[in-house]
Amino acid sequence: MIIAITGEKGGTGKTTIAVNLTGMRASAGHDVILMDADRQGSASYWADTRDGTIGASSPGSSLSQIPHIECVQKFGTALYRTARNLATRFEDVIIDLPSGEQKEMHYALDIADVLMIPLQPSAFDSWTIGEMDVKVDMRLQDRPNLRAYTLINRAPYHPQSKDRRAAVAALSQCTALTYPDVMITDRSAVRRASARGLTINEYQPRNHKTVAEFAKLYQLVFGTDQNDNRNGSHP
Repeated sequence: MIIAITGEKGGTGKTTIAVNLTGMRASAGHDVILMDADRQGSASYWADTRDGTIGASSPGSSLSQIPHIECVQKFGTALYRTARNLATRFEDVIIDLPSGEQKEMHYALDIADVLMIPLQPSAFDSWTIGEMDVKVDMRLQDRPNLRAYTLINRAPYHPQSKDRRAAVAALSQCTALTYPDVMITDRSAVRRASARGLTINEYQPRNHKTVAEFAKLYQLVFGTDQNDNRNGSHP
């Protein structure tokens, strides 16, 4: 399965979503590869940082050894060819795409099985989601089996926040993009885990609320609970 994380606007936390899904999938015993299609290279940097954490005695990790993550960087037309090839060798290919009018986004719409578009709860982000909804709607005419979702990322902690409610209202107006009521709250544990090359599940002290939010996202994308572990190695 090919999962693409993208969006019209930068700063929505695409890489955070991509690396956590990849690490969680690997920890559940599945063959997964992370593809970094964003020239900023944040996903690649996360994977490199993770390699330095493997086997280390780190107070920020719940594991003495964490799964290695395969990561490749591909841009432009190479993205399309490589993703198709990797999909024959790995169970899952998770692509961290650049934002905006990039050709990589159009390739992703042609090959992805699941499209995930995170949105920050702000007016600027809410305005752009309509453009993505139109693009996805046009693509669904040729690819009706494409699962296209949007979710709120970096949400304010308070559930009655006006920004949160405004974002929910904006997403509820989408016709092609499905809003599955998945929300990732802005917590320091997410940023600290990413800085160490870890997923939110691996980072200590464990933030159980954030773990539960990402578990809900994992269930949405893969259709199974992460605790349904293939190799029994998940903590």
